[in-house]
Amino acid sequence: MNHCPKIGIFLTCGLWLVTSMALGQVVQETPLDIFNSMKLKAKVFAEDSSVAKRRTANHRFVQDIVRLVKTGNSWGLAWSELPSVSTLTTPDQKWRILTWSVLLEQNARRHYGCVLGQTGKFYPLIDQMANRFENEDVFDNRHWPGAVYFQILPITPAYNGKVCYAVLGYDAREPFTQRKVLDWLCPDPGSELVHVGAPLIDYEGRSLSRWQLQYPRDVQVQMQWDKDRSLVYFDHLISRGSDPSSEGFDFIPDGSFDALVWRNGRLIFEEIPNYQPLK
Repeated sequence: MNHCPKIGIFLTCGLWLVTSMALGQVVQETPLDIFNSMKLKAKVFAEDSSVAKRRTANHRFVQDIVRLVKTGNSWGLAWSELPSVSTLTTPDQKWRILTWSVLLEQNARRHYGCVLGQTGKFYPLIDQMANRFENEDVFDNRHWPGAVYFQILPITPAYNGKVCYAVLGYDAREPFTQRKVLDWLCPDPGSELVHVGAPLIDYEGRSLSRWQLQYPRDVQVQMQWDKDRSLVYFDHLISRGSDPSSEGFDFIPDGSFDALVWRNGRLIFEEIPNYQPLK
């Protein structure tokens, strides 16, 4: 059997393969290469008709995020260009919050996400969709209620020595109901955790750690930050009469608004029936 000279050209199955070894170079995957591959995977888990392909693409996408962060050169990439992934940057420019969802069987969704630090910190957000999350409770990134966060507020209160960031999100995991939520995310580099929730919401004498509105899939509910008035406004929900005991399936907007007003380092619930959002 004849052997080819060791000049970086090998005869394999009748095909000639030129390798970088011929030039004495090793081709390494750059952060941009990984990032461009992530764009393709994000498109698959958002659009492909196959549940199996969506799952696989999402799994590999998560692996790519970890590889990308480990390069130490990921912060400056255009994260907002990832299709179907919501990317928010905190007001102090120290953290990025990535969230997305994947459609699974029977129109159920699972949420995924992570918090990335400018200094290379990486905190996965682990969706615990089977658990019940009360508005008074505080969780962490390993026990995340799950949502796709679409807006971050320009407020940064401190709780237990940690800076907290308020995010508004959308949760469409269930086939018949959906939620709009306000969560606090409080990274704690000392414990390698992100605390989810902080008792910084005042509601009729109670301190809440998160805010959520649950409503049927066939209606739309607003929840947005009004920067001119420093408040989060949202639709006031009332029962449409079919089942007053079932808030998620029955409650709909009545055309008026309530608010969480930013005052003295807290968000305070107020009814604002005559409020009109600025266009």
